[in-house]
Amino acid sequence: MICRKGGRRNEEKTSEKIDRLSNLLKSASSEIEKLDEEVTHKSKKLKELDETSKRLDSLVSLKEQQVEAIRDELKATLNKSNRSNRIWTILIGAIWFILGLIVRGFLRF
Repeated sequence: MICRKGGRRNEEKTSEKIDRLSNLLKSASSEIEKLDEEVTHKSKKLKELDETSKRLDSLVSLKEQQVEAIRDELKATLNKSNRSNRIWTILIGAIWFILGLIVRGFLRF
């Protein structure tokens, strides 16, 4: 009988250990599933952010190209404008010079 009582205690201890380990495995499995879902969710977010980053990079390069084109166009326009402004400045200066000579000529008489 003593053997049987000890055997039952060992069986109970063994079954308790098995139940405890089973619960631990279930808990670990549950945590692993949660981690898997979290990793999947973060992976999707990372892909979305990567795509957004690529789109923004392409927009930035387009904006840089547009800025360069506008700057070149403004330079060309200013160069043309400066040439015509110089011509008008020279013409107006010449007219004032001639008017000054004429007025001086009349004032001497």
